[in-house]
Amino acid sequence: MARSSPLRTITTWVTAVVKGGVEVTVSGVRAFCPVSQIDNRYVEDAAAFVGQRLAFRITRLEEGKGRGMNLVLSRRALLEEEAQARAAAAREKIKVGQTVRGTVTSLAAYGAFVDLGGIEGLLHVSELGHGRVAHPQDVVAVGQELEVQILKIVPAENEKGRDKISLSRRALVKDPWQEEAARLVTGSRRQGKVARIELFG
Repeated sequence: MARSSPLRTITTWVTAVVKGGVEVTVSGVRAFCPVSQIDNRYVEDAAAFVGQRLAFRITRLEEGKGRGMNLVLSRRALLEEEAQARAAAAREKIKVGQTVRGTVTSLAAYGAFVDLGGIEGLLHVSELGHGRVAHPQDVVAVGQELEVQILKIVPAENEKGRDKISLSRRALVKDPWQEEAARLVTGSRRQGKVARIELFG
C-alpha cells in the first residue's frame, strides 16, 4: 500500500546503477531514483553518479512485497526548486535597458541563450552585432562570458512559465557604418567589394 511521502530531503550515497535508474541506501533501506529524476538535464550514463553523495527528495514511500519498504527518490525535484529560487532572485535584479554580464549556455540557428545568473535570455542572431551573422557559432561559443543589454522582458503567462527576455550585444557596440558614412562625400570614388547580388541591385 502506497503512503504519501513527508517530502523529506535526505543526503546519501549513490551505490549502483540498476535498470531504469540508480540505487542508494537510506538508513539501511534500499531506495531507487529513476534516471529521469537524477538530474534536471538528460543523463546518458547514470554510472557517472555512482560514488557521489547527493541530496534527494523522497517522492514515494510504499510497502514492498516481501522485501521490506520501497523508497522512490528524486534529485531533479530539488534541483528545479533551487533553479526557480535563483531565477526569482535574478528576475528581481534586472530591468529593461540594463547592461548585464552573462554566460552563453547553448546555441541555436536563431540565436544564443545566455544565463544571467539563474535566469536565461535570448540573444537573437540579429542582435549579435552590426554585421550580418550566418550562425551564432561564428561569433560566440558555449561557456563564453559577455556583456549584453536587456531589450525586452515579457512576463510568463502562468506561474510555471518562464519570462521571455530579449538581449542585445549589438546595442553596446558602436555602429561602424555611422563613422564611415561621415567620411563619404558625394562624387568621391571609393573602392569596395561586392558582398551579394539581389534582383533589385
